[in-house]
Amino acid sequence: MDIKQFDLLRKSQYINKLISILICFSLLIVPLFSINISRVNAADLLQANFDSGTDGFSYQDDTFGTSQPNYASGSRVTGSNCYGGSGGCLNVRLGGVNNTAINNMSGGWKYTFSLANAESGVSLSLRYRLVMPAVYDYDEYSRVQVSVDGVMYGRGSKSYVDHVGGDNTFAHDAGWLQVELYIGDLASGSHNLIIG
Repeated sequence: MDIKQFDLLRKSQYINKLISILICFSLLIVPLFSINISRVNAADLLQANFDSGTDGFSYQDDTFGTSQPNYASGSRVTGSNCYGGSGGCLNVRLGGVNNTAINNMSGGWKYTFSLANAESGVSLSLRYRLVMPAVYDYDEYSRVQVSVDGVMYGRGSKSYVDHVGGDNTFAHDAGWLQVELYIGDLASGSHNLIIG
């Protein structure tokens, strides 16, 4: 998985098969009742494009309740794999280490930030690319996940951003996708964002 302008977080339920997630993102404050959100003067709490570094993000194994650190890794990558075909993005790779059957692997990029004042109407916009090979079976899946202060956020009522199941026939790569997640209110003080 690669993350460009901050993308995603991923948890996987599969047997030691390589999965990759790329990520990019920005964290914005927007008014709750805006009619035309594109014309609102939103304040950036955080904006990252990973063109010249990790922008304060640090990679961690087992970010989503797993315990398989030898089967997860993260790195900053540059070039054609990133959004737009250039620049930088963050990558999470799960599995693909050996032929051992391993379930429940996860890794993610963590960013700690502090707010001087409470903020309301916070949303997270990110681009991600989830790549999964054809060797995944029907009971194996990959996810892009996001948490803020341990609370999972996803599309609609889901606790994840994206979910792809295996069929042992077709590889999955939908290309770069963009999502905006509504986080809501954040109190003043320190907060942890994890994407993987």
